[in-house]
Amino acid sequence: MPPGDKSLGDLAAEVSEATGIEIGELRGRSRSRAVSCARRLFVYKALIENQLRAVDVASYLCISPAAVTAHLRKLKSEERPP
Repeated sequence: MPPGDKSLGDLAAEVSEATGIEIGELRGRSRSRAVSCARRLFVYKALIENQLRAVDVASYLCISPAAVTAHLRKLKSEERPP
């Protein structure tokens, strides 16, 4: 399956396997650093690698579209050299 053809469930399973964070935790209300980092990875894979819509990602994660944008903004700020 080409990278752009993955469903949100497939991406969540990938992130869960890579990070050790259960899908339920990824979609839950936890604000722990590990879960937040896993969500950020999920947002990156969904929006950047698979060109999915932010509103669909937000709905899947049970967060607001603004929170998805905040995760994306955080990713972009982490890419900058010190």
